[in-house]
Amino acid sequence: MGSVQQWAVLHGWDYLVLDDAFLELPPHWVRQRCGSNLYAKTDVARLIWAKEVLSHQYDRVIWVDADVVVFDPDGLARHVNAVREYGFAHELFLHIEGHHTKPIWGLNNAVMVFDRHTPMLQNYLQRCLERLEHHQGELPRTAIGPTLLNQLNHASDLHQIQGVGLFTPAMLHPFAAGQDALMRLYLSHCLVLPAAANLCHFMRNATIAAQRPAFDRIYSIATERLLHQGLTLTPRRDPDIQHS
Repeated sequence: MGSVQQWAVLHGWDYLVLDDAFLELPPHWVRQRCGSNLYAKTDVARLIWAKEVLSHQYDRVIWVDADVVVFDPDGLARHVNAVREYGFAHELFLHIEGHHTKPIWGLNNAVMVFDRHTPMLQNYLQRCLERLEHHQGELPRTAIGPTLLNQLNHASDLHQIQGVGLFTPAMLHPFAAGQDALMRLYLSHCLVLPAAANLCHFMRNATIAAQRPAFDRIYSIATERLLHQGLTLTPRRDPDIQHS
């Protein structure tokens, strides 16, 4: 979060951070329908918050999740400034299974941009509410986030924010240890060099308590390396990795 605040200050933008009252922004029926799915609640809350911000003194709002790190501030500003009206992070997920990998592109709401008069903000919020209203059973974690965004993008190409990576724990673990093969492979698939990255910190919730200190240590080392070195990778002896 500090890297995002520094990025905002560097470019003369106001930086706003929200406390837990943020979770009370969705209507009561939405919070009930989401149940224990905290991610879905925040998917709706961030859109309601963005509408409120844009209805007052701001002409543009940039939403950035708390687990996004910015390590190339100027680069990310260029990508964000290139977006008109609205945009969602165009992220590359590197699926890893054993020694095989597969690149998968998609949209993510970890980083979003909305201008004051864009209809997309209300349209996306409305689609989220409709999905919640008609969904039966337990709501999947990404139902009204990336899953819905990718469905909308398939029907009508949405505006994309380039330069936001998706660095999973499987990538960050070797990266923290100075082993760069997976990161190099990831970068070889990227359209542009990432200037920031979604670190998938939600995976900590799926990690058993005994392993969380190790998880935190790996994330701390990897984040510090990104902030101090960016994606300047040095040659190292890495295991062979196959990709498809």
